[in-house]
Amino acid sequence: MTQANETAAPIPSARTLESLEMLLDYALLEGAEMRLPLFVLLLHMARLELTHSVGRDAIIESEPLTRQPLSG
Repeated sequence: MTQANETAAPIPSARTLESLEMLLDYALLEGAEMRLPLFVLLLHMARLELTHSVGRDAIIESEPLTRQPLSG
């Protein structure tokens, strides 16, 4: 039986992780606004997997994107 060499994937840069988190946050907001619960659930799972796969120390703590109300 042969053993496969498992190499860890390189950890993406902090800027890449922050951009991916912002993209996921934006997609979550859009999915919620469009009332697509399965889509939102899948995005939450993707965000959890991102956090789990790179470790909490590598994730930059950032405020989730929020929309400002339009003043008319």
